[in-house]
Amino acid sequence: MNLQVDLILPSERRSSSSLGLQLIGKVSLLVTACAIGGFVGLKVMAITDMRSKLRGSEAVWMKVSPRKELAVQLIKESTEHANILEEIEAWTTSRPQWNEHLRALSLCVPEHIQLESISIQHEFQAPKNTSTVRAFSLSINGRCSREHAKNAVQTFQQNIKQIPPVSESVQSVDVPRFGEDPKQKEDRMFQISCTYKPLKML
Repeated sequence: MNLQVDLILPSERRSSSSLGLQLIGKVSLLVTACAIGGFVGLKVMAITDMRSKLRGSEAVWMKVSPRKELAVQLIKESTEHANILEEIEAWTTSRPQWNEHLRALSLCVPEHIQLESISIQHEFQAPKNTSTVRAFSLSINGRCSREHAKNAVQTFQQNIKQIPPVSESVQSVDVPRFGEDPKQKEDRMFQISCTYKPLKML
């Protein structure tokens, strides 16, 4: 014999399948919310870490930047100094060693000659299809007694052509002026002009 007792009215009964779908929906929402929260949390942590690294990099840059500017300035100054040194070397190599030349000239002056002045002139020349050169000339002014003047000046001229290092550097030695001193009739005044070989600028 079977006995069945209904404890609820038919109208109060609920579908078990409906309860299952609601539960699944709530669980899914909870899982999704947790996943989104975890993702956002990871992103926040990553951004925070990036900001921390950025602040560290900025601090390092603040320390390095002045050194970099100093290094750039030193490189610039070094380049400028190197350029100046090159110019000085170019000027040095493009002129005779005057101390040696003047010393040589002083050793070859004949006995009866009295020197009054020595002057040096130079100019830049730019021959066609060649580099710039410096052309030097040296003028010697002096006097000598009348009886010795002619021979003494000729001897002096020849000495200049033969004594090193002057002889190695000049291309001509001329006497453009030779004559009586208007103030002292017994003396003769002269000028010797030495034209030097052009020297290239580096």
